Amino acid sequence: MNLTTHSYSSLITQIGALLHNGRQKATQQVNTILVQTNWLIGQHIVEFEQNGNEKAEYGSALQQI
Repeated sequence: MNLTTHSYSSLITQIGALLHNGRQKATQQVNTILVQTNWLIGQHIVEFEQNGNEKAEYGSALQQI
């Protein structure tokens, strides 16, 4: 393998590693944002169901154990 072939091969390897790492970081960020968004959606639903109360009323008829 001559210097040019080795240098080109190294360049391709480095670019591949950069792309892989960038995609991995992007995926992690998207997953974090999706989890936060879904949690907030759930929080809004709970607040709607509870209508300002500490607990929702739909389970109030159940006997406490």
